[in-house]
Amino acid sequence: MEEEDKEVVVDKEVDKVVEVGEVVEEVDKVVDEEVDEVEEEVVDEVVPLLAVALTRDHKPEDPVERERIERLGGRVMRKPGGPCRVAWRRPLVAHCGPGQQSSATEDIPFLAVSRSLGDLWSYDFASAQFVVSPEPDVSAYRLDPGHHRYLVLATDGVWDVLTPTEAVALCHRADAQQQQRARARLHTHTHIYIHTNN
Repeated sequence: MEEEDKEVVVDKEVDKVVEVGEVVEEVDKVVDEEVDEVEEEVVDEVVPLLAVALTRDHKPEDPVERERIERLGGRVMRKPGGPCRVAWRRPLVAHCGPGQQSSATEDIPFLAVSRSLGDLWSYDFASAQFVVSPEPDVSAYRLDPGHHRYLVLATDGVWDVLTPTEAVALCHRADAQQQQRARARLHTHTHIYIHTNN
């Protein structure tokens, strides 16, 4: 007879030993119920963390960015009911053939960010620079895991709808829920490995 390792679960609630396959669904149900209760408590918890923005958005309405865009011959426009955008100067639709300096153009509100990679349409030949700059702002920060809890890397799609404080609160809530779920699993069932002889 071969000796094999078999995982069993000691169910603290019923005080019996059962094989793992028999309780997986029941464990998940119990843990989900406990986590639902905890999620309600976490919502009311005060977040004792300070959110600090380490970067600034490159938006056309930013005074520094707007001045740079206009100095290069670009234009900042606002679509009705929308955000400010860098205008795309293009030949009129009725224009045929290659664009000339004398060709009639129109400005179209186009890009809602003032810095981006690959926006070749914004190249200004007179200044030999991009109106929508590919140059990033670069900063260095020393992070201390004992002091800094979260580092949120996100695009303008997130920062247009969340403040740094709201983003940190979401991270903190998800972290608390994950920790509580782990504690609930440990509390509900204890795994023991035993050797059995068949």
